[in-house]
Amino acid sequence: MNGSGEILLRRTRLVAPALLAADPRTPEPVGKLPKRLTMRRADVPSGVAALEFELLQLGFLLSADLYRALAALSMAELTRAGRRLLHLLRSEVGAAVTHVPLFRKFPDTVPADTRDFFVRRVFSLLLQEPHRPCVLCGKVGSVHAVSPCAHLVCRSCWDGADFSACPICHRRIDLDDPFLLPSEGPAIVDRDAVTATGLLRLADDPAASCRDLAVDLMNRRTPLPPEDRADLEALLEEFWPASGGWLPETIPVKETRAVVLAVALRRGAPELLRSHLETATDVLRLLYVLMDADPGLRIRPRRRVSLPRAVRRILLSCLDAMPYAIEDLFRYGEQWKRMAEVLHPHEHHARYPDAALAFAALRGTRLDPETAFGRTLLERAARRPGLRVCDGRVRATSFAGRVETAL
Repeated sequence: MNGSGEILLRRTRLVAPALLAADPRTPEPVGKLPKRLTMRRADVPSGVAALEFELLQLGFLLSADLYRALAALSMAELTRAGRRLLHLLRSEVGAAVTHVPLFRKFPDTVPADTRDFFVRRVFSLLLQEPHRPCVLCGKVGSVHAVSPCAHLVCRSCWDGADFSACPICHRRIDLDDPFLLPSEGPAIVDRDAVTATGLLRLADDPAASCRDLAVDLMNRRTPLPPEDRADLEALLEEFWPASGGWLPETIPVKETRAVVLAVALRRGAPELLRSHLETATDVLRLLYVLMDADPGLRIRPRRRVSLPRAVRRILLSCLDAMPYAIEDLFRYGEQWKRMAEVLHPHEHHARYPDAALAFAALRGTRLDPETAFGRTLLERAARRPGLRVCDGRVRATSFAGRVETAL
């Protein structure tokens, strides 16, 4: 899970040195020093200057306030915060990854007519057949499959000394594939000096900055993507219980609401569920978040997760208090049938009879009036106008069905 210091840096370009220094995932230094290099013990000013130089290479400037804050740290704190800061920014800009361009002599050999280049790729993909002349140049015996994508590539039309990947799909191919001819030599590219494009500022109050960011995410009017949901969850978890007071009166997006309530439930604040859960579908979304699944209910959980008994009782109590729980359960019938294996509603039929009755109607459970379980649910069903009992099973009638019966 991302730390709050990383989230602030990535989203707002605010640097909280204390949060970065406290992150237990401090990475190791990048690169190796020569064995015979004479080492000198650095002081804080020289350490800040070295950090500023490294950040300039990545395209970032330090604000005056941030520079003074870093200079006020101890050497150990500066080392931890600086390593973490450089690691995050290097990962963001891709400086820690070796980039291989599609055209090995980039930018000199980039096609001037990219439209023609695309058309040639499409023709080769759709019309080229094995053991046939090239559809582009007509040569015989020059078309071979490349590994591992197996696309048919003409050695005459596509320069294997310039491409670093398959010219059809741009996927990396095996280094020992005959298509990859050795190039004439490494191209020497004159690189201009790095121009700083981002200003890193000091987070004067990290907790307030995290609160503003979390509130902004909770007030979004559209569903959050997975990375935003993960950031919101991390912020709430790290600052709990203070983050419990950040919740707005209404969270407009139900998927976001499920993420927030899952944090509250894990942190022992079930009272927030009563004021934010409105329907059984809201409970289902919350269950999906607790099982590390999509709160949008588009993808079923990969595995069934056993929930603590206290959590199951809280969720069943919420369902028991909802007047239209049975109708809501039928809207996502298959998902609720799987969730019944997690909640075990019939074990608590005496305490939460309406919730147990809803699952009995959904699953078509036969109720035996000779048992305490059957008697309890049959008595509850007799009081509900939208239910009927047929052959010991509770059946739910729709509103249209009730209107038809009345007429």
